[in-house]
Amino acid sequence: MKIKSLWLVATALLFCLPATLFGQQESSTSTAPPSVDLQSCVVVLIEDVDVPALESGQLSDVFVKEGDPVKQGQTVAQLDDRIALRLQDESQKKHESATLRAEDENEVKAAEARVKLAKEEFSKTKELRARGSKSDFEYKRAQYSMESSEFDLLAAQTARQIAAADAQAGAIRADTAKHSVERHKVVSKIDGLVFERFREGGEWVTAGEKIMRIARIDRLRVQGHVKSSLFDPHELVQRPVTVTLELARGRTAEFKGQITFVGIEKRGGRHSVWAEVDNRFENDRWVLQPGSEVEMRIHLDQPPLESTPATALTGENNTSR
Repeated sequence: MKIKSLWLVATALLFCLPATLFGQQESSTSTAPPSVDLQSCVVVLIEDVDVPALESGQLSDVFVKEGDPVKQGQTVAQLDDRIALRLQDESQKKHESATLRAEDENEVKAAEARVKLAKEEFSKTKELRARGSKSDFEYKRAQYSMESSEFDLLAAQTARQIAAADAQAGAIRADTAKHSVERHKVVSKIDGLVFERFREGGEWVTAGEKIMRIARIDRLRVQGHVKSSLFDPHELVQRPVTVTLELARGRTAEFKGQITFVGIEKRGGRHSVWAEVDNRFENDRWVLQPGSEVEMRIHLDQPPLESTPATALTGENNTSR
C-alpha cells in the first residue's frame, strides 16, 4: 500500500516538472532594440544625368559652369539656330498666307453672284426665245454662260478647301520649325548642380553628344548594411533615420531621412539598406557631399514614415542565402 502511494506521488511530481528539463522551451518573441547604428555608410547621388545636344551644330554658348545650380527646364547651352529661325519664320508666313486664303469668302461670293445673274439671264432668254425674240444661238450662249458660272463657283469652293488644307499643313510645318528651334537649346531635365562640363562655346557637336553632367544634390542617398540575423526587411523599411557627418575640428552635422530600400537577398549575411536624406545649403555650399562616409542610426522605436515615391521593399533577388 505504501509502495502504491509513493508511486502516485512520484507520477504527480513528474507531470509538474518544467518542460525545460526535457529539452522543450516555451516560444517567446524577441524584442528589437530601439535603434541600430551603422558605421561606414556611403553617400551617393540619387539623380545623375548627362545632358546631350538634340541636334548637330556649333555651340553658340554654354551658360553655366561647374558648381552652378540649375533648374529643371533651364537652358544651359545654345546651338547656332539661325537657319532654324529663318525656316521657322518662312513656315509661319506661309501658314498665315494659307489661312488668309482659306478664310477669304470673296471669291466664292462673287462666283455665287455670277451664277445668280447667269441663271436670270438664261431664264429671260429662254422666255424671249419662246416668243421668237431671241435666236437659238443667243439661247445657247445664255445657257453656256450659266453653266460656266456654276463651274466657276465649284472651282472657287474647291480653291477655298485647298487653302484650308494648306493652312492645316502650314500649321504642322510651323510647329515642326518651332520644335526644331527648341531642339537647338540644351535644357536641364532636373534641378541640380553642374558637376562636369564637356564642351565649350564655339565647338561642333553631334546630336546625342554629352554637353554636361548635372546631378541632384538637395536630396541624397545613404547606403549601408545590416546583419540579416538581427532584423527582417519589414522591420527596417520606411523607418526614420539620423545621418551623422563628421566635420572639421570634431564637429558633426546631422540629417534626417528615412529608409527607402531594403534588399531581400542576403549577401554575406547582410541586408543592404538605402536611406534618402535632405541636404542643407550653408556657407555657400551643400554640407553633405557625394562620396562622404557617414554614420546612420535607424530609429526602430519610431513608427515607419509615409512612403515616398522611391520607397520600396525590394531587392536584388527574391531568395535568401
